Amino acid sequence: HTGSNERILGIYALLLFTKKRYSLTQLSQIFSCSKQTILRHIDQIAIRQEVELVQEIEGNQKYVHVKAPNKPANVTIDSDALEYLSLCRDIVAHLLPGEVRNELEKTVSLASFVLTPQGSPAPGTTHVAGTFTKGAIDYSPQQKTIATLLQSIRGKHWITCRYVSATKKQTHSMRVRPIKLVAYREGLYLLHNSMNEPAPHMMPVQRISGITLEDATFTKKDIPHDEVPGTFGVIAGKPFTAVAKVSSHAANYVSERTWSEDQKIRTFKDGSIKITFTTTSKPEVISWVLGFSGEIELLEPVELRDELKKRLHKMMKAYNR
Repeated sequence: HTGSNERILGIYALLLFTKKRYSLTQLSQIFSCSKQTILRHIDQIAIRQEVELVQEIEGNQKYVHVKAPNKPANVTIDSDALEYLSLCRDIVAHLLPGEVRNELEKTVSLASFVLTPQGSPAPGTTHVAGTFTKGAIDYSPQQKTIATLLQSIRGKHWITCRYVSATKKQTHSMRVRPIKLVAYREGLYLLHNSMNEPAPHMMPVQRISGITLEDATFTKKDIPHDEVPGTFGVIAGKPFTAVAKVSSHAANYVSERTWSEDQKIRTFKDGSIKITFTTTSKPEVISWVLGFSGEIELLEPVELRDELKKRLHKMMKAYNR
């Protein structure tokens, strides 16, 4: 029920803000009119100089999209948004290479200078947040690697990377689909999968010793719907259930966090709790229990409990010498 002017405005906005390519058939279905009418409206839009339209023919279909401008567009940001941007900067600063941190600092400072009236406090220039880390990693040597990873993730390009294992110190060559970068504790990981292993896996970025961006691309259907597993740990494996008894001293710390999406917590009168959660990583469960210095007792699985006993006996031998 729209007139010509409304359709022209709608087509203009759709092409400009989605930055997608549409066929005449798609546009005629969206705006409930004939392809000849769409073509006439496109010709009217093309006369304008604000945007440049690209019209292409593939098979028996004609497509149209907006050509990206050669110069960057003006970006509007207010002081509140700049404050939140600086908050994000301070929280993730330890995960960024030095040059990227410096560039981000310059960008925030420049934006603050432009947005701040004379005599007013500059938003974003005060560091109001921070991160305490245990064993932080310097990602400056991986700056080119991270840049290539971001390029491959955006363009959905296959990559071939050389990866140094943590224990064997051996280098392996892997061809993977990069899904996204994931921050976990003090580290930066690449979430990826491959042709032979479609389930997502985590790879520490600092252990990537080389990377090659391929021309070959993949599609969304090659990526699992649940990209980041909702289970405990980053080491991929067969999921299993873990049950632990947590003392009253550590109960608040454990219960206020999500260890797996399906976790269940039972509270006892003495303030202690029993937590049941799903995990894929036996080594990380053992490290998690040991990290609480006796405040957590692993109940299940039994074989992992026995493995924990062996670790404790080994530690006792070292301290009883």
